[in-house]
Amino acid sequence: MVKTIHLMQDVYNAIRVGDVQSLTDVLSLHPYLINYTTSRGKTLIHAAAILEKPLIIEELVRLGSTDMDTS
Repeated sequence: MVKTIHLMQDVYNAIRVGDVQSLTDVLSLHPYLINYTTSRGKTLIHAAAILEKPLIIEELVRLGSTDMDTS
């Protein structure tokens, strides 16, 4: 569990700064994180959208994120 917390911190930091390469690196090693959902039902795409990171959204879709809900 601690490892997952650290990985998610890396993922969210990459999203926050728009670092597509770091995001891709983490998700390629831990592909199960691509569809990670918070306890409130928010996904990585939600985070990227809130932070206005279109390149991150594109990469998440390319990597197979299944969250395509636009509501």
